[in-house]
Amino acid sequence: DRQEVLDVVWLGQGEVAQTSPLPGSPYYNERLAKQYTEYDVAKANEYLDKVLPEKGSDGMRLRPDGSPFVLIYAYSAANPVFGDALELISQQWAKVGIRMTPTPMDRTLIATRQDAGELEGVAWERGGGAGQEVVLDPRWWFPSNADSYYWAPAWTAYFLDVDPETAQVKPEKPSEPALRQMELYGQLQAEADPKEQVRIMNEILDIAAEEFWTMGIAWPSNGYGVKKTSFHNVPASMPGSWIYPTPAPTNPEQYYISN
Repeated sequence: DRQEVLDVVWLGQGEVAQTSPLPGSPYYNERLAKQYTEYDVAKANEYLDKVLPEKGSDGMRLRPDGSPFVLIYAYSAANPVFGDALELISQQWAKVGIRMTPTPMDRTLIATRQDAGELEGVAWERGGGAGQEVVLDPRWWFPSNADSYYWAPAWTAYFLDVDPETAQVKPEKPSEPALRQMELYGQLQAEADPKEQVRIMNEILDIAAEEFWTMGIAWPSNGYGVKKTSFHNVPASMPGSWIYPTPAPTNPEQYYISN
């Protein structure tokens, strides 16, 4: 129930959505953004019954071998708001027989387990992106960089062409849709025409919508800052992106304070 999570944890700030570029972006994909966001317990049970039909005496689903099905979801202990969200989600998932355990971890430990392909699930912040961030950091839409190890470690190792002899996660040839995305991304990087770049990236996102690689809760609301009236040369707004990287391109060395 994404709306409940949004209302309780983020005080209603933001908008229910999947992991997708933001509206107004040339990369916005309505299907990718809004599919599967409805809250429907009956439909969830219908689909889960097809893959995990057996349940224990406690109503929780069992693996095919009869052992309990449990997901360990990691989150950074330095960002406890994700723990709040996961605790609420674990209660919601329990209603359909899925046991999920939110687990705080040091970020270094998350990175270590990420690189080893040992994470069952991880909660992370993703703003969605609106500008070239969508192209520069497409980690959630196909296995494209080290952070894609969160959800597709072996496919990511394949894309990054890591040495199987030394890699913690052995490269594995991806499915055809993911291979197509990788091929398209190579074309995008070699393409000089901005319009053609947008077209290619949108094809990558169409495949992401079809395959539904990663799951989101909501887009965040815009951030804000407080500026004293005697503090000058600060722009009224700036992109909230670590790739940008905020606030460096706004030339903080030219900020100044008047008497």
